[in-house]
Amino acid sequence: MENIESTEVSFIPDPRQSKKWGDYLAIYGWKMIFTSKDVGILVKPFLLGSLVKIQRCRVLDKSDIEEIEKICLEQKAAFIKIEPSVSQNEQVLLNAGFVVSRFPQTPTKTMYINLQLSEEELWKKISKSGKYAIRRAQREGATVETFTYPKEDTIKKAFSVFKNTAQTKKFYMPPLSDYFGRVKAFKESAYMVFVYDGEKELVGAQFFVADKGTGVFVTGGTTSKGRGQNTGYELMWKSILYLKKCGLMYLDLEGLDDPRFPGFTKNWGGFSHFKEKFGGEIVTQQFPYIKYTSATMRLLSKWSLTSL
Repeated sequence: MENIESTEVSFIPDPRQSKKWGDYLAIYGWKMIFTSKDVGILVKPFLLGSLVKIQRCRVLDKSDIEEIEKICLEQKAAFIKIEPSVSQNEQVLLNAGFVVSRFPQTPTKTMYINLQLSEEELWKKISKSGKYAIRRAQREGATVETFTYPKEDTIKKAFSVFKNTAQTKKFYMPPLSDYFGRVKAFKESAYMVFVYDGEKELVGAQFFVADKGTGVFVTGGTTSKGRGQNTGYELMWKSILYLKKCGLMYLDLEGLDDPRFPGFTKNWGGFSHFKEKFGGEIVTQQFPYIKYTSATMRLLSKWSLTSL
């Protein structure tokens, strides 16, 4: 398993830079503005002006930064926060007055599955214990059901599974409206996958959205019964094959524990270990960067030991 730190993954498009992502976040009051070179800027009205975040965009150069700042000043941004590409030249950001932030808003370490590989090649990348768990689930009668552009009743069934896991593991659980909003924005690029055990009981579900050939793992969960089985492995394996069949090129499994941000990822150890069994390429993202464009925010930041 390779830990990618360089340009090898810089070309992978990120759905967070798509209009569909902006349409989804509109339910929370954000709007997405694109630069002349298609860098998506998310803007939300705030007491001191506007909040601005730019997430997982392509590599930025000086002219990009200048255009971004011009747009943000027009939007009366209190600050500009960038979560850069893994290949971003940090000096470009530092030269423009940005400083490192210790508060990420997107996962800082992730894993990519290359869906352009054949099924046989994808299978070879799975760990020995992962292969065993998948075969065991299949022998025990696990079956999978897939949904493109899932309907309301499917979303509600999945939500009940996600909620069970969130309550058990003490994770934050977005409201049901969040899932409706994602599906409405991504339409045919929203996918759900269910797994049933040998007794035909729903024991696990996963939710993905995609754009520009890249899928993102939104959330997944298993019931109390499912956590005592191997069905979760069959669920992930069949999800990978399903998304490959749907024509996606990459799958971002989104979210591995990162020792650089122990507070942000402290409860992620269990599902990080699970995801790593599928042999994708681990990517450690760069630190976020922030620039305060409001005098008030600059003053407030000096009273804090770390930037926002």
